[in-house]
Amino acid sequence: MKIYSFLDPKHQTNVYLVVGEDGHTGILIDPASVGQKLINIIERTKIDLRHVLITHDHESHVESLGSLMKIYEPKVYSFLGRCQGYETEKVRDDDVLELGGSSFEAMHIPGHSLDSICYKVAGTIFTGDTLLSGSIAKTNTLIEKELLAMNIRRRIFTLDDNTLIMPGHGCPSKVRIEKMFNQDMLEAVASMT
Repeated sequence: MKIYSFLDPKHQTNVYLVVGEDGHTGILIDPASVGQKLINIIERTKIDLRHVLITHDHESHVESLGSLMKIYEPKVYSFLGRCQGYETEKVRDDDVLELGGSSFEAMHIPGHSLDSICYKVAGTIFTGDTLLSGSIAKTNTLIEKELLAMNIRRRIFTLDDNTLIMPGHGCPSKVRIEKMFNQDMLEAVASMT
């Protein structure tokens, strides 16, 4: 499996292109932008872009889905079953998507939005806005923030410490690092004691 990372400068959002274990199937995560650099890699390496995974339906993460659909016509997966006016394959908690010889496990972790899904594959988790390097997603209420922190502890912090975290914004991290230094998570633990 190979992961390419792109930054959407407009929203400072990460866009990820995963090449499955079969070596040619492309899985795009959060099509915030579809720039020339991304298209060049897809075309130059002859990646067959078949799938798009949506972590949550916020404009800053899916703005270029329409353009992408016109160019490649991939199958799109999301929690809501609809994204940017396109029908999608509904994804539920604990679903396992077999894409390009790789198994993507869906983890529904609401808090930032009701449709927030993380995707875990081969020692890597794509967290969207759920968990960022050093912080957690913005929520509307303190209760939502506490529930989000509880679910991050229960679902993500129980993964292997070396699991690579690929967030929707900012730099990659690892579970071990976030357990030790994520300020939002440390504050959430302190407020519960």
